[in-house]
Parts: sequence; C-alpha cells; structure tokens
Amino acid sequence: MNKDLEDFLREQAPEKSQKRSVLEPYCADILELKKRGYSESVILQYLAEKKNVSVTRPTLNRFIRNTQKHLIESHTTTNRASQAKPTTFTPISQTKTKQETTKEITFSVEKTKHSSPPSWAAGINPEDVF
Repeated sequence: MNKDLEDFLREQAPEKSQKRSVLEPYCADILELKKRGYSESVILQYLAEKKNVSVTRPTLNRFIRNTQKHLIESHTTTNRASQAKPTTFTPISQTKTKQETTKEITFSVEKTKHSSPPSWAAGINPEDVF
C-alpha cells in the first residue's frame, strides 16, 4: 500500500463507524427486556418513561435484530477460532493409490448388499413386474 493511502486511512475514519444509534447506551437494558419476553411496545414504553428516549417500533426492531445478529456473529467467530483444528498433511508415501481406494470402495459396497430381499418385497413376483 502506498504512503499517501496509509496516511489518509490513518487520519480519516470511515463514515459508517462514526454513526451511532440513540439506543446504543441502552443496549443492555433493551436486550435484557427482550430476553425476559417483553414486547417491543413495553420496551418502547420503558425507554420513553425511564430513559426519555422516543423511537419508532421499526427502529427498535431493527436495533434489536442488528445487535443480536452482531452478537451471534462475534460469538460464532470466537468459537470457530477456538475450535480450529491444526492442518495436517499426509506424506505422499502414506497416501493410497487409486487402485487401493477403488478396491476398498468395491469391498464396502459388496458388504452392504443384502443376501435376501427386504421384507416388503416378499409378496412381489419379479415376473409380474417386468
């Protein structure tokens, strides 16, 4: 990356990160009320009476949806990072040839073949079918 671009990026924050919801300071309260089963109408009433904040129901719904989505994504990302398995490579000398793999698959298929027809086919005469 060139020096001019690096300087600009360091000095200028993206527009989106500067915008903040009026509901952000009450996020914990809102999510707690939602978790306890309170409706959006009751949460709006709480915000208006106790926090002197007035927003529309769609604004509250969007805030809750986006906040929960963000929490789920950050939780999922954290879990993936902690559960990541190290990549292992099998040396070429230990890999199976195409012929060995084909032989194993053929053996597996032959093992699963039924020696007798299934119970539902007992009353069927093959001559009647063909």
